[in-house]
Amino acid sequence: MYPTLTLQKIHVRELTPFEMGLRNFCFECDRRFFIEVGDRKIQLFFDPDLCMILDDGLPEQIDKLSQGIEIEISIDESDQVIIKLVPVGQKILCTLKYFGSWCESKTFELDKTQVLTELKRFLYQVMEMAVSQGYVTPEDKDEFLTPVVVHDAKTGMAV
Repeated sequence: MYPTLTLQKIHVRELTPFEMGLRNFCFECDRRFFIEVGDRKIQLFFDPDLCMILDDGLPEQIDKLSQGIEIEISIDESDQVIIKLVPVGQKILCTLKYFGSWCESKTFELDKTQVLTELKRFLYQVMEMAVSQGYVTPEDKDEFLTPVVVHDAKTGMAV
């Protein structure tokens, strides 16, 4: 007698048109870009790095950071690094934790306003590119950016 095999039904969620548009944008408009922190330069690509960062909710992450809550941004593909951002007053302690074939950690003290401005500027620029090239509707872009825009309206901060 053989043991029985039971397979559970797996629920697979389809991507929304917005999510599919963002993924297509990252794939079809793939390009290299860099994040510079202190003396470090982290190389990323729209596909897969940016796509994964957007999937992880970059607008919500930026909103949390602006409220004084620490965040982590994982770059698992191109450079294998975790960027940990910890707000301390008007500064942000940024720790780069490299993993993979070698491990290293380095911390930098950054200006909170400058970090938030750069993150928002980059996010807005990427979303404008996706809209202008027809991958995302302006309405979907606005909805995606809501966490950042709402917090900016409350604080009076503009990018």
